[in-house]
Amino acid sequence: MENKRLGIFIENYLAGGCDKIARDFIDNLEYEKLYLFLNKDSNRKIILEKKLPVNVDLVEYKGISIHLLGSKANSFKGKNNYVYFFLKLFNLLARYPILLVNFLYFIFLFRKYKIDVFISNNGGYPGGEFNRMATLAYSFFHGKNFHLVHNLATKPFFKFYKPIEFFLDWLLDKRCQFICVSNQTKEYLLKNRYIKSNPIVIYNGVDQPVKIRNKKKDNKIRLLNVGLLGERKNQLMIIDAFLDLKEMGYKNIELFLLGDEEDFGYKEILNKKIIENKLDGVNIEGFVNPYEYYSFCDLFLLSSKVESFALVRVEAMSMGMPVITTDVGDASMQVKNSVNGFIISDGKEMSMAIKKYLDNPKLIDEHSKNGIDIFVSSFTIEKMISKYQKLVDGE
Repeated sequence: MENKRLGIFIENYLAGGCDKIARDFIDNLEYEKLYLFLNKDSNRKIILEKKLPVNVDLVEYKGISIHLLGSKANSFKGKNNYVYFFLKLFNLLARYPILLVNFLYFIFLFRKYKIDVFISNNGGYPGGEFNRMATLAYSFFHGKNFHLVHNLATKPFFKFYKPIEFFLDWLLDKRCQFICVSNQTKEYLLKNRYIKSNPIVIYNGVDQPVKIRNKKKDNKIRLLNVGLLGERKNQLMIIDAFLDLKEMGYKNIELFLLGDEEDFGYKEILNKKIIENKLDGVNIEGFVNPYEYYSFCDLFLLSSKVESFALVRVEAMSMGMPVITTDVGDASMQVKNSVNGFIISDGKEMSMAIKKYLDNPKLIDEHSKNGIDIFVSSFTIEKMISKYQKLVDGE
């Protein structure tokens, strides 16, 4: 079968899991040519972590960013409220005229490229407005058109927007095929938006590592969380659980938090709580490659309030880490209670789940093996790429 010419479209401002999946497409799908469309303000730590293949062209697009306009307005909040309210009002009134301008911009941009299959790699829905307009623009060309949704869809936040949002959802529903990364993502898309078609669900996958977790030769139990620091990922819950364990008398524990700050001031809140409670052994490392930490940490903690799939859970499982997680993003498909980890609802339950491993360290090895088995059966990159390749090839 003749290989196709692909277009992968990304709008991002903070590097995350959806960039990792896009990079997996670049490195593993079969194609003749691939055009990678990135917004000029994108964070490229993940997507361009390594050199692009020779048959991949990077196309930097511009357009008018709704996200950056909103960020500009928020920068005046509390400093100059007159400017803040003026910019917020401007954003409300200019939103859809700007979307129309961006739609026309992408029509003219895509005319320059011969693309057989287009994948709009959207963080959420509506998510990146560049993503929605690009998907609509490409639908006026001849080719397969996929809109990939990674995060949970939200309802229109302004009631006067509802008729326009209904029309945009209806149009996208008619002119592309939606793909969701989990059943929960699909459920939210159908419940919160005006989508009537049946989205395809394809779980994200990761590479099977050459070697798994390598326990350090000491008696410490190392805890790990990977994710942007903020309210959504809710790392304060982990700090509370860590504090509970210290108050119970457990001293042989260490915690690593990996990720850039998503909510301004959140890192300061975490540090303040750490200092006030004299919590030794808590390390906030910033954005780094997590695999080094997967290899020497013992337990993976996820405290998110909302997730769609949580790729980091699967990465941790692939490295042989038991997982303690909140019940978000199809958690029960990845984590089986008392088999490869525990599903919890608050900081107290998290600390009690960690305590089970502290009291019985052999449980770590048992759950490690079980987690690897679950990963291999459902969440390898080969399984994911196989499903996307069939869509690309039209099977």
